[in-house]
Amino acid sequence: MSEVTTWVGVAASAVSGVVTIVTLYLRSRTKAALAAIQSGTPEAARIVSDAVTSVAIDTKGLTKEQLFELARQEIQSRDRRNARRVWAALLFTVVCSVTTVLLFKLDGDTYENSVHVKEWHGGTINLTGGPSAVPSR
Repeated sequence: MSEVTTWVGVAASAVSGVVTIVTLYLRSRTKAALAAIQSGTPEAARIVSDAVTSVAIDTKGLTKEQLFELARQEIQSRDRRNARRVWAALLFTVVCSVTTVLLFKLDGDTYENSVHVKEWHGGTINLTGGPSAVPSR
């Protein structure tokens, strides 16, 4: 394996880790919005307004309770989507990390196995590669 391939694996692991953190943050925000709506905090009206504007239906004739229910359902839907994204990002992070570890391991094994003994002549070893051509006695 080349060193470039190994470092690409490291970069992919790092990027997928960042994606996982971002999706966890988004999920925590949707949970906080849902809690704010259910507890009736002062910011609940703004959250409901933001959530309802993303729904493609006419909300002019709905009561306040219906708007809150619609917003709650929309935010729960976002939470489910974010949960799936978190699991997908975590899975991708694990796959990238395991692949990177394997690439590092294979890269090390390739170097160690690149020293081949060609022939043995009365205590002298001829090598095809590696750091030293003559073994220490």
